[in-house]
Parts: sequence; structure tokens; C-alpha cells
Amino acid sequence: MQFILETQARIVADHERYQAEHARLHVEHAAEHKTLLGMIRGLLDIQRQAEEDRRRADDEHRQEHRRIDDHFGILIKMMDEWIRERRNNNPPHQ
Repeated sequence: MQFILETQARIVADHERYQAEHARLHVEHAAEHKTLLGMIRGLLDIQRQAEEDRRRADDEHRQEHRRIDDHFGILIKMMDEWIRERRNNNPPHQ
């Protein structure tokens, strides 16, 4: 009978240790999960910001390209007018 009581006491003690360890691991796991979620949110924020920065840079690039095209158009028009004026003022010698 003594053996049965000692065995049951050992089983109960082992079970309580198991439950305590399980609870500790659960708390640790929850903390790690929270940390990982924070890291993932941080990475998503970085990705969103990078996308916004890329879109803004693309828009600025397109605007700059349009300005350059406009300036070239003005330059070509000015050169065309200059060439026409020179031809009209200096006709070729015959």
C-alpha cells in the first residue's frame, strides 16, 4: 500500500511539474509570438514605405522626363525658327 501511495504522490508531483512547465512554455511562446508579430508588422511598414518612396521617385522621374522633353521641344522650335530666319535673310547666291 505504501508503494501505491508513493507512486501516486510521485505521479501527482510529476503532473504538477509538467503543468507548471507547460504554463511557462505557453507564456514564453506567447511572448515570442508577440515579438514575431511586431517584427512582421515592422517589415510590412518598411515595405509600404519603400513602395511609397518608389512610386514618388517614379512620379518625379516622369515629371522630370516631361520637363526635359518640353525643353527639347522648345529648343528644337527655336532652332527651326532660327534656321528659317537665316534662310529668309540670307538667300543662297545664284
